[in-house]
Amino acid sequence: IIDVKDLDDVETKAWIKRNIELMGSSIGDEALNLLVDFLGDDLLRAEKEIEKLATLRKNDRITEKDIKELVARNYDNDAFLLIRAVISKNHAKVLEYYNNLASNINNTSFILNMISKNISDLYIAIKLDNAGYSQKDIGNILKVKPGRVYYMLKEAKELSVNTLENYINEIVKLDYRVKNGLIDKNFGLEMFLLKL
Repeated sequence: IIDVKDLDDVETKAWIKRNIELMGSSIGDEALNLLVDFLGDDLLRAEKEIEKLATLRKNDRITEKDIKELVARNYDNDAFLLIRAVISKNHAKVLEYYNNLASNINNTSFILNMISKNISDLYIAIKLDNAGYSQKDIGNILKVKPGRVYYMLKEAKELSVNTLENYINEIVKLDYRVKNGLIDKNFGLEMFLLKL
């Protein structure tokens, strides 16, 4: 058995670009960034999507429009990117990722659950890391790739365990308020995200 390390963002982009070029197409940086946002770190899926795009654009450049029209977005990855934007206090990106999720998933409760899961996973990852677990073990426990764990821990280093506990408590309060009709779910979720 060979243990293979997950690719980081730079390696993933290089891998995708190289495979597109091997298939006789090209891609610009903006389109490449969009494609990575759509696919996340799923290289098996990336291979199939690259083949589809390169077939369409044989001897030509793959555009952002091609990607938006032909590639299904990975919403789990968007939820993860949303949490990364929350952690870095990048309100413009928070709104961008939230609006993208909201425009494609017309279920605010589902989006809230995705956000809750990502914050809970961050919390568990930090606790396990502090207890001495390896990234591979944390990935197995959370059922995510070790590469995702690496980014989770990297992002979570900026937060204390207490901060994550507060986020979780705020999510529980918001969920209660939404389910009991005390606040509009869309407004409540937007306010929750912007005040974090």
